[in-house]
Amino acid sequence: MKALLVAGITLVFAGFAAAQPADPVANLQDRTGQILLNTGDGYVTPPINAPLMKGDQILTKTNSSVVVHYDDGCDVRVEENTVYTVERPEECPAGIMAVGEGTAVAASSNVPFILAGVGVVALIYIFSDNGDNNDRVVSP
Repeated sequence: MKALLVAGITLVFAGFAAAQPADPVANLQDRTGQILLNTGDGYVTPPINAPLMKGDQILTKTNSSVVVHYDDGCDVRVEENTVYTVERPEECPAGIMAVGEGTAVAASSNVPFILAGVGVVALIYIFSDNGDNNDRVVSP
């Protein structure tokens, strides 16, 4: 019973986290040249002012640039020949922050690690009963 309860709670939280729709955190502005966007299904040419989710990747080709405008007002200019992962910088100075040529800016999302950790803890709890299997025979 204990094992089923823990497993059920773990699945509920994992399902809840996975089912939450992502809200856009930014959009593309001031495009010049060839810009490609990867939202998880490969790189495609994005529409003008495309909404961006955390973790989306932007690829700028030669002689291309784009501004990632975050909802809180932070602007990041992505210069040519750059792969940029959408993740608001911890500090955003006034004006536009530039990400230069050939740079790859990586984002880190902790959600998969947190869910994996919860799953591991649940499995340890399930399989480590310390020899106590609750099947004691109680005599009347």
